[in-house]
Amino acid sequence: MKYLVSQEEFEILLGKIPSEKPLPDTTVILFSAKWCGPCARINKEELSQVIPNFLVCDIDMNDYTAGYCGIRKIPTFLVVHKTKVLETFTLFRTEEIVKKVNDLISNL
Repeated sequence: MKYLVSQEEFEILLGKIPSEKPLPDTTVILFSAKWCGPCARINKEELSQVIPNFLVCDIDMNDYTAGYCGIRKIPTFLVVHKTKVLETFTLFRTEEIVKKVNDLISNL
């Protein structure tokens, strides 16, 4: 599981800052916090295995990016596709999250 720890990393995903490596087509970011009960129920390890390019952004460690994205409640997922925010949604059941992401990706 990888963490999104800075605004700079987020801006690279959006193509605002040049990247030295090729960017993935689709990235899924989970905005969460250690103290959040629903966030704790999400199986992040499973998500990182079934969703390519899955990142976790702890809003207490990277509050600037959470604010920049307008995150008002957690857990919130943000799907970035080819440097554009495709969708934002809030779910906490792992199987529902996987289905939602797979549905979004299959419709691209």
